[in-house]
Amino acid sequence: MASRLQILDQPTLPGGMGPEAYSGVAHRVRIAKTLASYDLVPGWSVVAKRTGEATGTATLRLWFAQGGRPTPVPARLAGTHRSPASAALTTATSKMDAVSFSLPAGTVRTGGSCIAAQAAERMPGHICRICYAWGRGNYGVPNVILSQYARLLWLQRELGIKAPEVRLPRGVPPGLQAKGPGPGQPAGWLGVDLPTDPVQRVGVVLALAVVATNVNRTVEVLRPGKKAGKVRAPPVPFCRIHDSGDFFHPAYVAAWAVAIDLLQTHKVKHFLPPALRAKADAAGKAAYPSRFWAPTRMWALVDRVGGVRLNEDWVGVLGQLTARKGVSIRPSALRVGESPPTVPGLSAGTGVGDDERMGHRCPVYHAVIPDPVSGVLREARSCTEARCRVCWTSPQRLVFYGEH
Repeated sequence: MASRLQILDQPTLPGGMGPEAYSGVAHRVRIAKTLASYDLVPGWSVVAKRTGEATGTATLRLWFAQGGRPTPVPARLAGTHRSPASAALTTATSKMDAVSFSLPAGTVRTGGSCIAAQAAERMPGHICRICYAWGRGNYGVPNVILSQYARLLWLQRELGIKAPEVRLPRGVPPGLQAKGPGPGQPAGWLGVDLPTDPVQRVGVVLALAVVATNVNRTVEVLRPGKKAGKVRAPPVPFCRIHDSGDFFHPAYVAAWAVAIDLLQTHKVKHFLPPALRAKADAAGKAAYPSRFWAPTRMWALVDRVGGVRLNEDWVGVLGQLTARKGVSIRPSALRVGESPPTVPGLSAGTGVGDDERMGHRCPVYHAVIPDPVSGVLREARSCTEARCRVCWTSPQRLVFYGEH
């Protein structure tokens, strides 16, 4: 039976314990085990004005359900003040000014998606030991952690993945070359069947989530003497795959190949609901991101004594995604201060350090700009403020970042 997207009403339940009671590995393992008892149903979330007037489709979310009924995760288990009823599939990041899709960082044993992070246990100075996505800043917010684990579990269930793959069989994995649904697939939305092929089905949902987030972006505006407020922001052509997490299975890579094809050819519009399609049509081509960037450490195999060699199987899989126009899959260095790796078949690598000889230095938090409100000079806090999109637009340039 073909899968259907559903619309689930969000119930309101009383809050529970605060996030201060949960942290680290124990909390993450608890979240992973808790979500295992829930169904994760993709469905639209509709934003309403204070007057109750619906403003149209907002975002595509994973709704928590049990026995076919909406069932919020208890606050005491989620580590949140309220019982969350759903998790966002994609987000709009302020630092990068881009649509973003993230998965939980960390090793497979902690429920994370970073297979390569396991090497941190046997390689002194491995950069995963100081991972920014492991509880720093917004990555430590319980709702963020819950959403990341919900996405990973949904992907594993939809794609039939039981365990992440470190080594792969030779050759092209089935489905990686699959394109988006053609003219024979249903057009329209709300109750219309999705493709029966798991890879294409996940690809369609990912593409829909990206468009929905992109056309509903907001930015925070600082006003002298007033509280910060949010205003509607124009869509952007940039999508960041994995500001947290990594590729973990070839079927998942294949799903992103489908999503990218749907977005770059605009064929995803045939699956949009009317309200969202109207917004996308008003935005034009800008509604559909055409440039994608993902960092990865799946290019490397680390042996028991810390030796590094090329993971040829995974490089071959990711190389097929890199070959697409507008896609940058950048291999990441394994240690702080190490030169960005150069891996044939992938885009230029990235590193962390302060040596100008490493490549293009990310100007975020280094470039100085006048504050748009006060006029006082300060550091640039986003890719837009720094006027830099090298990570997306220049796949041949090595890039390095300050330690963060």
